[in-house]
Amino acid sequence: MNSKKTCKGITLIELQIVIGIIAITGAIFFSINVIVDKFQIDAVGNQIYTHFALARSEAFKRGVNVSVCGSDNGTACNTNNWNTGWLVFTNLNNDYMIDTNEDVLAVKQRINTELTLISDNNNRIDFQANGQVLAPRTIRVCRPGTTNAWINIIAVDQSGRITKTTDFGNCL
Repeated sequence: MNSKKTCKGITLIELQIVIGIIAITGAIFFSINVIVDKFQIDAVGNQIYTHFALARSEAFKRGVNVSVCGSDNGTACNTNNWNTGWLVFTNLNNDYMIDTNEDVLAVKQRINTELTLISDNNNRIDFQANGQVLAPRTIRVCRPGTTNAWINIIAVDQSGRITKTTDFGNCL
């Protein structure tokens, strides 16, 4: 009885198929992470845009100044950092404090701790009764420490027009 043992290995084609499957799986995983980042950044950008639009609309409708500012407690403009949250309120006497005769229109606590909000130079935006702002403002929403990544830019020009754009850039 003569038994022959044969050793089987993998062929070059089998190896190429396995490497191809690994490459496709990696590409899909990477793409999903990029898409999730974009959706998270868009969600925060949309909320800021919505609150700016609310402030402008209420200022025009009520005929009073309405402010949007960074707030870490939801009751006062007490931070230069939008990352902790923000609030929208009628600012009848322009003192940036919520007085008893002023209404809080919206409060937003931080919704995503993995993102950062970068304001151009101030922690508040003031809409006048005619819908215009005292000074243009820009807020960027992005993932901190990233380069060439998704960024939402919410801008308010002098006339009070609010725009939201998405771009690639650095969030440093």
